[in-house]
Amino acid sequence: MSKLSIVIALRHGATHAHIVNALSDELERGGAVATSDLEESLSPRADAVIVVDGWGNTPLLSVPEYCQRYFGSQPLLAILYESSHSVSEVLDSGFDHCARWPIPPPDVAASVRAALRRLGRHHGTAAIELDPIHLRVRCGNVEATLTKGQFGVLRELLRQPSGWVTSKELLTVISGTRGHDTQQIRSHILALRRKLGTEAWRIRWHRSLGYFFDATQSTAVEPNLHPKQRRRR
Repeated sequence: MSKLSIVIALRHGATHAHIVNALSDELERGGAVATSDLEESLSPRADAVIVVDGWGNTPLLSVPEYCQRYFGSQPLLAILYESSHSVSEVLDSGFDHCARWPIPPPDVAASVRAALRRLGRHHGTAAIELDPIHLRVRCGNVEATLTKGQFGVLRELLRQPSGWVTSKELLTVISGTRGHDTQQIRSHILALRRKLGTEAWRIRWHRSLGYFFDATQSTAVEPNLHPKQRRRR
């Protein structure tokens, strides 16, 4: 099973950076990967969404209808920081949990884990086949022919289905040399995403951790991207 992916969505951006830092530290200690819209890029898929007051220009009570579309998951936790909404209003809108800040970060991590267990978010492994002779990949309903470099990147990502690989590590594997110019890796990733089509969401990126191939069983519907999601690595 891959690491849990937690998105922390904010209404007031950097104003809430201290909340993001506290939550991220605790969630990542528990084995999850936490991102927020302070990051340069958001994952198009997530196992859980934590919302602080709202998301960008989207009011808090309207967030639940967007979560499935953008992240493929239900909104699990609403944190009231400056919001005047009542807890009952927020729960009625579709959130599983709601609390006012400050919340002890360990309590947040525990509530996310409990909600995921209750919802049965346990993933199997998707059928992914690599043909090293013809440099082809089959993933879900997608089949594609790759270049040698693209095939090498994908094979290395699949070797670490529960871990992350940096661009420099991928460059070392593909070229056999250490280097700092990772533009070649970014080009391979973009080409892989294009060729994987509806399965492109499986290749994820995190600013601090690198790339990761999500080998879960489900297939995502291509999301309508939030403006801050449009820039991909």
